[in-house]
Amino acid sequence: MEKNTQGLEDRKSYRASRIVAKKFSPGDEVFYCNHACTYMADVDDYEAVVSIVIDQEEGEAVNLLVARKYLSHANVDIGDMYRAKIEEAEALVRKARNEARDQEYAAREKMESIEARVAKYKGLETFLDFMDGNIKYIITTDYGLGLVDANDYRCRYEDKYLSAVLYRYRENDIGLRISEYSDGSGSSKGMECFKTLEDAKEFVKKKLAGLDGDSLAKNDCTITTCDKLGIKDPRIEAAREDKRKKHIKYLEEQRDRTERDRERILKEIEEAKVAGVESQGDEDE
Repeated sequence: MEKNTQGLEDRKSYRASRIVAKKFSPGDEVFYCNHACTYMADVDDYEAVVSIVIDQEEGEAVNLLVARKYLSHANVDIGDMYRAKIEEAEALVRKARNEARDQEYAAREKMESIEARVAKYKGLETFLDFMDGNIKYIITTDYGLGLVDANDYRCRYEDKYLSAVLYRYRENDIGLRISEYSDGSGSSKGMECFKTLEDAKEFVKKKLAGLDGDSLAKNDCTITTCDKLGIKDPRIEAAREDKRKKHIKYLEEQRDRTERDRERILKEIEEAKVAGVESQGDEDE
């Protein structure tokens, strides 16, 4: 262990020798392993003689044969050798932090500016969500409450061709519409966009609970949407029953009309037969 420690110290001293001047003259004040001493003479390229004071009060000194690599013109601490590099690294870190802080501040300012611009135009956030594919369900509101599944690719081949129409019908007001046809025409459907089916369901519930709830509950489109969303409402059940009764009444009326038409036709056939027989009798006479 001592050998390893001494080897480490030797390496440190060697590194120190690379950054301090190694040219000395007799009488120079030098430092040997952080101890002040006087340089006396060169022995060779590797060793030298120095005088070290061992008693400050008496001024007693001794001459020592030392390795030149341990000598320096200044009292160099191994830690001091790296202080400049450490300070330089700390300065780089501070610079990087300042640059990152400036970039964060600039990014925040830009984001705030974008948010302010988006907030200026009502509906723009919804439009961007639609273009990014975040809108999953749409409730049409012009005639009842209709449900459009934006995830269903088949909607592009049905009468509810899904397309985004960016428009401004009032100042700073942007909206979306569902086109009725694939060429983009017939875009007159009012719509509300939702990212989840649950949000769409809650919207329909609130509309049913509003002032127009009674009339909406009687709408066929609304009833179909509520069936798809699993919404139970007594008014819808009543409207469904009323619709069923009206349909039965219609079928009964059609049946009665058909029966009357049948009897009339049968009667006309019989009358035609009788008229034919009488006409044949007249001809025979």
